[in-house]
Amino acid sequence: MSLTGIPVTFKEVFTTNTFTFPINPGWTVTQFLETMMPHLRRVYNMEAIDIVVTGQDAPGIPAEAGQPIQPSDICLKNKWGRDMNISFYIRNRNRVYPELENLNTNLLPLDTDINPIITQSVTENECPICLTNAPTLQRFRCRHVVCNNCYYTCSQNGFHICSLCRST
Repeated sequence: MSLTGIPVTFKEVFTTNTFTFPINPGWTVTQFLETMMPHLRRVYNMEAIDIVVTGQDAPGIPAEAGQPIQPSDICLKNKWGRDMNISFYIRNRNRVYPELENLNTNLLPLDTDINPIITQSVTENECPICLTNAPTLQRFRCRHVVCNNCYYTCSQNGFHICSLCRST
């Protein structure tokens, strides 16, 4: 796979270190990760990294804390558009970021007053979609929460809205 394509910016979280690489919008997400990971590890001098889409805003949670991109067969141009008008954060997996340490305390508990769609059968640590006990939950702007597995599955398939109420 060659590195010809549209220029896309990668920024190390909580720094001003940025690099721009040409990205082929015809790659799948898996091809993108397999191609870019070695280059990004080298230029940022990191052994293990996460690539995170910028702009994943949620109340009280910095965008740098967003979920890393997961491999999939979705074409980049289908996921982010032919023009690839997108940028990414690079997060070092082997580093503890003080800015991200206490994020779990910022998550709202599941509460039927806040989440009226959630039924009485959902307990505090139960995902309202798959109904499994999930130790880590992801919160949307609407304040609904789902387990990591459901969140990743939706994100990998291009669904970036709440599965419960359809808000963005």
